Amino acid sequence: PLTDSQKRYAADDVRFLGLLRRRLTERLDSMGRLAWFEEEMKALEDETSYLIDPDVLWQKVSGRGSLHPRATAVLRELARWREELAETRDLPRGWVVKDATLVEIARKSPTTVEDLHRIRGLNRREADKSARQILAAIQSGRSGRPVERAKAPSKSIQARARMVSGLADALVRARCEEARLATELVATRGELEDLLTDAFNGRVDESKYRLLQGWRRELAGDAVLDL
Repeated sequence: PLTDSQKRYAADDVRFLGLLRRRLTERLDSMGRLAWFEEEMKALEDETSYLIDPDVLWQKVSGRGSLHPRATAVLRELARWREELAETRDLPRGWVVKDATLVEIARKSPTTVEDLHRIRGLNRREADKSARQILAAIQSGRSGRPVERAKAPSKSIQARARMVSGLADALVRARCEEARLATELVATRGELEDLLTDAFNGRVDESKYRLLQGWRRELAGDAVLDL
């Protein structure tokens, strides 16, 4: 049972939302941003955007770039295992196993529980509890198809993209400051480097970049392409 104080605390989480919505809507309308807001909400209302493809989960693991194709295949299976376990336990995936640890497991591909215990960052209790599933995922990755990466752009193109990304970042920041928006809401430095690399390569898939969609493109995307 909840105390009266706890009930008031829970109610306050929603008590002011109606008033807050009205005030924010009025403010957005006065700034000419209501259409931008509605565009953002449409993306969040798309149920398909919440579906998780287990075959591409590994692409969200930071630090994966150092792995060779076979180890990346192991990471693919480990990421699938971690996601299923996180969903079962109703926990963030990073609370189950952190990215760096997952990459380390994929790199070393242990074959025994004793080997698992030597993985830095892997909780010993988790290693014992999930050993069978982890080792099965590793074996599946080692016997499955390796993950071949796309050919990296030339060093010259990468260097040009890095140099121009500083200018592009300054441009986006200036546009965002003028619009009173957080820069990270529009584009990160990493996204800019990827976009510029594709541009210098002569092939930009606009669907890949949020900066080239809707209001973000209007605010800064076209300016970056012009640059």
